[in-house]
Amino acid sequence: MKKTNKILFPIVGFAIMCIYLFPIYWMVISSLKKTTEIFASVPTFFPTEITVESFKNIFSKQSQFQKYILNSVLISSVNTVLTIILSAPAAYGLARKKIKGVGFLIIFVLVVQMFPASMLASPLYSLFSKLGLTNSYISVIFANMTISVPYCIAVLRTFFVSLPSDLAEAALVDGCGIWGTFLRIIVPISKTGIMTCAAFSFVFAWSEFMYSLTLLNDQKYWPITLGMRLFDGQYGTQWGELMAAATVCSLPVILIFLVAQKYIVSGVTAGSVKG
Repeated sequence: MKKTNKILFPIVGFAIMCIYLFPIYWMVISSLKKTTEIFASVPTFFPTEITVESFKNIFSKQSQFQKYILNSVLISSVNTVLTIILSAPAAYGLARKKIKGVGFLIIFVLVVQMFPASMLASPLYSLFSKLGLTNSYISVIFANMTISVPYCIAVLRTFFVSLPSDLAEAALVDGCGIWGTFLRIIVPISKTGIMTCAAFSFVFAWSEFMYSLTLLNDQKYWPITLGMRLFDGQYGTQWGELMAAATVCSLPVILIFLVAQKYIVSGVTAGSVKG
């Protein structure tokens, strides 16, 4: 029975992995096909003739695709930095300070994080419109933080609770101060948790669509997710260019998880036995 399981489990796992990865595979090979092959009545699972024409088209001088990529990098990077700056001290305070009703507060934070963007987009548009912040990077960054900050607070609080309190107490006795203890002691040993939150914050902002659609009318502020709409025109969809744009859009997310997978796995599982 054990020998059968050793053979069966890897096969089942590989099959499940192939099912999940097939859409990505289809996206990539479609971006390398000619238009006639994409619309062929009999689909091909590998391009009969590989072409990079779709990639040339999206990066042509007439296209603003490079601008959309830079906008996404700017929005996602600033969102990540601000999220960590705000959520890390808040999570540490909730983990170390004895606050009445902290359990209810954490539940409230989690509930806020679960609100769909479609529900919050209209109220946020009304708020930013009155403040004169629509059609700006700031509005989208702040809107994205409504998703990333609650998530990071919940994850980092659990991580900080799992840390031994002796380190912070010893630093305070030595006169390090609260902020000195947090910045010099807690932050360095919490690298895995912070990097996990940073990675997810970047991905949340990079893949966000609804807030950008609601808050940004001027194309010069559009991120890549909004810019991809231009390939879906009134008279048809440019599937080759759309698949090429989707492939480029997916690369940063894939690279982040490949590079930071060690930190992400340990960061997500750290402190899971404590609340």
